[in-house]
Amino acid sequence: MSRNHAKHNKNACEFIKDSGQFNDWVITTAFYSALHFMQSYLFPGAFENPINGNIKKYQTFDQYYRDTDGSTKHGILLQLVEEHVDDNDVIDAFTSLKELCWTARYTNYCHSNDIAQECYDGLELIAEYCEETAI
Repeated sequence: MSRNHAKHNKNACEFIKDSGQFNDWVITTAFYSALHFMQSYLFPGAFENPINGNIKKYQTFDQYYRDTDGSTKHGILLQLVEEHVDDNDVIDAFTSLKELCWTARYTNYCHSNDIAQECYDGLELIAEYCEETAI
């Protein structure tokens, strides 16, 4: 499910980017596409249970999230990315997308075409990594 959702959002992101009119939505769809690529990359998987420290098999990110301390879903996912992705460029791209998405949605929706392209390029890097690398 997540991989298909990621590809759907990536297609929407590219469509919006090509219009050149809604850079805030390019950034937002890039982040949410990256989020779904990362979730499909990481799950299912065995991770340390955040509550008791035991290794537990999780089928989905939401299943894992239910065992956490209630921090934000985006923060928890970023933590997993930082712990389980072995490419600093991919981690940096995901972190940047998360931060820029927050800004575009809640602080300042006006961003340049260059920033939108940078976000799309980050998404491409993440998608490629998740498609070609297996845990």
